[in-house]
Amino acid sequence: PPIDISDPEQVKNRISEYLDFCEMNDKKPSMVAMANWIGVSRETLNTWKRGEYRTETHSDTIKKACLLMEEIWYDLMQNGKINPGSGIFLGKNMFGYKDVADVVVTPNNPMQDLDADTARKRLMESIPDETDE
Repeated sequence: PPIDISDPEQVKNRISEYLDFCEMNDKKPSMVAMANWIGVSRETLNTWKRGEYRTETHSDTIKKACLLMEEIWYDLMQNGKINPGSGIFLGKNMFGYKDVADVVVTPNNPMQDLDADTARKRLMESIPDETDE
């Protein structure tokens, strides 16, 4: 049945019911399903989570529920209970994880130890002459 979404206790209870349902039925919780259980859109749930609306009453509850979902996701990934591709997608899109690559750039300037005149001469020698064509 619908709840009064302006009442933080009703929202909290509905989230708790949803998470209990997931546990009892071996379902993986999601933001979309949680929004459906509460009776709001995913976008509304995200505005609550970001603190853009109902900041004082709903934001902390939604953040805690998301942390719990992240913990469940992490456990499923660590124990091989979720397809790795799906798990990586969920981690990046639901929980803000990202791939990070460290790139080290080593300058390679063969003319850095040359004086200006010698460097200019070598540079001019490396440019093809138009008459060579």
